[in-house]
Amino acid sequence: MGKLNVKDKELEDMFKEASGPINFTMFLNQFGEKLHGTDPEDTILNAFRMFDPEDKGHVHKDEYVD
Repeated sequence: MGKLNVKDKELEDMFKEASGPINFTMFLNQFGEKLHGTDPEDTILNAFRMFDPEDKGHVHKDEYVD
């Protein structure tokens, strides 16, 4: 099996993010987010909400293009 350069502190922080005991599926999901550099879903949704404060489900490009 390959080695990853993951510090103990990073693993501890990842485990603290869990809402309870971590099963293998949860571990893979959390670790996958770290490997791919993606943000959790709520972070992404909050970013979109900043551009769609009325929660219409879409934005118009003319609002953001000069």
